[in-house]
Amino acid sequence: MLIPVAIGAALAGGLVFSGLVALIALGMAAEFGRLLEGRHGRAHPLRPALALLPALVFGMAGLFGLAAGGLLAGAGLVLTLPGARGPARIWMAAGVLCLGAPALALQWMRAVPEAGQGYVLSLFALVWAADSFAWLAGRVIGGPQLLPAISPNKTWAGLLGGTLAGALAGLAALGLAGRPELPPAGLAGVAGALAFTALWGDIAESALKRHFGVKDSGHLIPGHGGLLDRLDSLAAAGLLAVGLLLLHGG
Repeated sequence: MLIPVAIGAALAGGLVFSGLVALIALGMAAEFGRLLEGRHGRAHPLRPALALLPALVFGMAGLFGLAAGGLLAGAGLVLTLPGARGPARIWMAAGVLCLGAPALALQWMRAVPEAGQGYVLSLFALVWAADSFAWLAGRVIGGPQLLPAISPNKTWAGLLGGTLAGALAGLAALGLAGRPELPPAGLAGVAGALAFTALWGDIAESALKRHFGVKDSGHLIPGHGGLLDRLDSLAAAGLLAVGLLLLHGG
C-alpha cells in the first residue's frame, strides 16, 4: 500500500515528498508515544509528535539548519515539561531525535539538486529488496537464529541474504538513475553497508517492541502493524545514506 505512494511522492519531490515524510514521521512519533503511555502511564502520547512538528516544518521549507536546531530544541523541551515520569521523559527525548533525524535526512536527500530523486528511489529499492530477501532467505534457508532473545524469526541466513539482495538492488537502481559517483567497488561497499544497516534498523525496532511488551507498534496497516514496523529499515538506512553523502561532499 505504501510503495506506490512513496514512489509517486519521490518522483514529484518538493512539498509533496517532504510533506509526506513529515506526516509519516508524526504518525511514527504518535505510535511511539502510545508505546510509552502503555509502559510509563501518563507519558502524554502526542508529546513526541508535537515536539517534532517545528523541525519537520522547517525541513519542508528547506531550512535544514533551523530544522536541526528545532529537533534539538524539541528533544530538550520534552525533558523539561511536567506530567511525565523521569524514564518517560528520557524515552520521549530519545524518540524525538531517533525519529526526527531520519525524517529530516530524507527531506534533505530529496532536495539535493538534480540527484535527489535518483538517490531516494535507489534507497527505496535497496531497503525493500533487503527486507524482502531477508524474510525469504530466513524462511527458505533457515539455519541458526540471529538474536533469538530479541526476534526469534530472524536468522543469519536472512541477514546475509538481505544484505546481498539490498546491495545488488541499490547498485542497479543507482546505475539506472545515473548516479555512479564512486567506482564500482566503492558503490558496492556503500550499498552493502546501507542494506546491512537497514536490516539492523528492523532488529532495533524489534528490541524496542520487546522492551515495551508489544507485538506490533500499531495497527494502522492491517496485517502489517504500524508505521514503526514498516519504516524502521528505511529510517536507519536513510540516516546513514545522508551521512555518507555529506562526507562525500553533499
